[in-house]
Amino acid sequence: MRVSNRISHQWVLGTVLICTAVLPTAALTTDEIREEFVAAPGGTLVVEVGDGHVEIVPHDEDRVVVEVYRRVRAATEQLEQEALAEYEVKMAQRGDEVRIEGRTRRQDDWIETREFSVRFVITAPRRFSADLRTADGDISAHGLEGRFQARTSDGNLRLRDLRGKMTVRTSDGEVEALSCAGSLELQTSDGSVHIDNFAGPVSARTSDGDITASLHPPEQASDFQSADGSISLRVDPASALTFDCQVADGEISSQLPIQGSRTRRRLQGDLNGGGPVLLARVADGDITVSAR
Repeated sequence: MRVSNRISHQWVLGTVLICTAVLPTAALTTDEIREEFVAAPGGTLVVEVGDGHVEIVPHDEDRVVVEVYRRVRAATEQLEQEALAEYEVKMAQRGDEVRIEGRTRRQDDWIETREFSVRFVITAPRRFSADLRTADGDISAHGLEGRFQARTSDGNLRLRDLRGKMTVRTSDGEVEALSCAGSLELQTSDGSVHIDNFAGPVSARTSDGDITASLHPPEQASDFQSADGSISLRVDPASALTFDCQVADGEISSQLPIQGSRTRRRLQGDLNGGGPVLLARVADGDITVSAR
């Protein structure tokens, strides 16, 4: 079931209300779209937007609430209304999947002549999977339990309190995962990676940026790779782990009693008898291993 409304001070069309507010001192138009879908836990949220930020938050209700906030500033109100009309938002539900799309109909540089921004705030049942994609914008999510995928071509990724299998990628942006559990596979072409209080295996790669990771005792192997940046790994000193660390141009330092072979640029050895492998590779940068 789908429920939609838009709030308007200007006109009403059936059950859909459209609200436009223009500031008198400067040309600025804001627009809000709100829709609801009846959706039980265990479903999937699919979001594909061209330009826009996406934020996912959980609740304990059997419904998905979608709020879209659009802002545009141009020379005239007419140009602003044209910009809103050109950016199309589609929402639909099929079975247990809720799909949201947002993109401009035109492919020219019309948006560059206007100050335009859009933000999707989506509230979903806590036990819900998500597949999120945006060409230009940040993605943030917290509190969900289920499969989680996110990709942005130009933006940051912020994850907090997620549970499940996580796969995230950004071509240009930072990645942050805080207090998550499950498995994490992440990649950024240009940005740093910060992982804190993570429980489960991790595969993290960045072409240009530092990686910092604080891990619970892992039960499976994890790997961390940076082409141009340092890696800092913090683990419980009581963990049973096997380390395999190497740098091409840099140094390796460890504050833990790892037994094995160690040189300035290579560390191979066991902590507390050994266990799952923690692999770290850096082309240009340092590797530091310490207690969390």
